[in-house]
Amino acid sequence: MNQAIILFTKTPIPGEVKTRLHQILTPRMTAILYRCFLKDLLDTCRLQDKTKIFVSYTPREGKKYFARHAPFATRILQRKGNLGKKIYHAFVTVFRKKGIQSALLLCGDSPDIPPTFIRDALLYLKKKGQRAVLGPCSDGGPYAIGFNDLSMASLVLHIFWREKEAVDACLEFIKKNNWNVKVLPEWYDIDRPEDIKLLLRHIRQNRKTKKNTMTERFFSHFYEAFADKK
Repeated sequence: MNQAIILFTKTPIPGEVKTRLHQILTPRMTAILYRCFLKDLLDTCRLQDKTKIFVSYTPREGKKYFARHAPFATRILQRKGNLGKKIYHAFVTVFRKKGIQSALLLCGDSPDIPPTFIRDALLYLKKKGQRAVLGPCSDGGPYAIGFNDLSMASLVLHIFWREKEAVDACLEFIKKNNWNVKVLPEWYDIDRPEDIKLLLRHIRQNRKTKKNTMTERFFSHFYEAFADKK
């Protein structure tokens, strides 16, 4: 089965990404941090053998950035419209134009997703009769969503993605359609300063078992004072 991972993200342009982190970081430093997020996520995606990688990005100026920093990935410019339409367009492009049979879309806001979560999601989508995968964030949104058929991906058009209950709405829609779904373990995304504290705790806890990631290097070199060293 031809499988794909779609990294759904913004280009790390100062002032355009993670603006709520400007309470503690300058726009330039926030953009540098987001570059680290994307590098770590792409490295994690590349651990999955025989899986094609796509980057669904915005704005148009990001083409050169991703051509340089992710030359192994196929680039998809996000279409105009609401978030649901943008996500659906990414799935349509991958399924219809790229010959993919199942696809997992990851958001760019969770840089330390365990590789096992991604592996298990892809394995599930290979199974006969299994239709969808959903990875819930602690704030109620998703960090991952996947399908093995384009007709099911239309689900994303029926969800208000900015709402905190987006994952619950997805599960309700799936239940109404009698689809089999695998719910991945809960994880978290980085939107607010308090989310950074959680990320730093994870970095410290996993320091002995994980390689030195770009996100970890950022905090070591540029933002050491933020870490709680107790």
